[in-house]
Amino acid sequence: MSGPLDPAVQARLALRFQGQAGFQTWLARQSGAPVSASKPTPVAPAASSRWSDEHGPVRVMGIVEGYVVARRKGATPFLLSTRDFTAAFRPRP
Repeated sequence: MSGPLDPAVQARLALRFQGQAGFQTWLARQSGAPVSASKPTPVAPAASSRWSDEHGPVRVMGIVEGYVVARRKGATPFLLSTRDFTAAFRPRP
């Protein structure tokens, strides 16, 4: 690598690629600054917790061997792996 980027070039790149995933990490690597590797701790579903997606709320009925059993109000329960469930649903406040 040839060295850190000029601050003026960094500022123009930051404006151009603002909001794109991974850009700040790339820019930090180019400037030689250490990159923080902290990831947000995922929230694990628990029995009786309430989650939602774009279609509406769901209630977790239980966790069985790595699978989440959940249901929407007035609907049949469904089963998803914990990983798929946390990717598709967000906890309700």
